[in-house]
Amino acid sequence: MRPYCLSPSNVSYWERSGQIPRSDVLAPMAKALGVTVHELLGEPKPGRAVTPGGKLGQVFERVSKLPRRQQDKIIEVVNALVSQHGNGHGKPA
Repeated sequence: MRPYCLSPSNVSYWERSGQIPRSDVLAPMAKALGVTVHELLGEPKPGRAVTPGGKLGQVFERVSKLPRRQQDKIIEVVNALVSQHGNGHGKPA
């Protein structure tokens, strides 16, 4: 018997909407499928995270606590700014 979280209607919703399952669903789903949550999400296995220090590190920490959609919007803005102001080597990207 498969867990409720793997019902065809739930899977269909996730596929159509592009949404990821809620966090309380991910662990049982991964267990039922015999994979890790990271593998289920297509992410590399966690390693030692390296984050910037100073003000940028503080901002990253605060952003990491925001909902995923807000994080995605911030990433879009940062990517646009980096592209607009160059690649860090004094040249436009």
